[in-house]
Amino acid sequence: MLDLGCAAGLLGEELRRRGVATVVHGVELDPLAAAEAETRLDRVWTANLEASPVTFVEPPYDVIVAADVLEHMRDPWEMARQIRGLLAPNGQLVASLPNIRFVRVVLPLVIRGRFDYADSGVLDRTHLRFFTRSSMMEFFDQAGFSVELITRAPMIWRRGWKAAIARVLGDFATEQLLIRARVTP
Repeated sequence: MLDLGCAAGLLGEELRRRGVATVVHGVELDPLAAAEAETRLDRVWTANLEASPVTFVEPPYDVIVAADVLEHMRDPWEMARQIRGLLAPNGQLVASLPNIRFVRVVLPLVIRGRFDYADSGVLDRTHLRFFTRSSMMEFFDQAGFSVELITRAPMIWRRGWKAAIARVLGDFATEQLLIRARVTP
């Protein structure tokens, strides 16, 4: 498994602990986080994924994780194509992307004409690209992937009546979508 933007390596470490992955590599931009990830993963590279082609890793990978990564890139389409080339023939990409159709984005835009960036969330100041469920599907299709699953990320505040409202609102109550896609033959 290759974890792009692995931070301190906690996800890869947990997936190995659960037996989901046996060998986990990571790529991380922040040198301090990469140094910490090196204590948890089998191999870690400190690199800017957009600075040059990702030729320094050790493909093929059965799974590549791009959690909270693609929306920060100037050209996520190119990165998705590179990911496809790093995967084994039946390899999978697991990604998470913020959903711009989220009610906390849509209502201020429609009602007040506001699209205000924030320190975190869907309108994080560092997000360069925005997606909805349908544009995510199109994005992965254009990059040579078949989307097998697209689901709403769990939100811990959804309990009781809030969970019931979220079910009714669907993607409008969804801050982030999780995608599992397979390389299209």
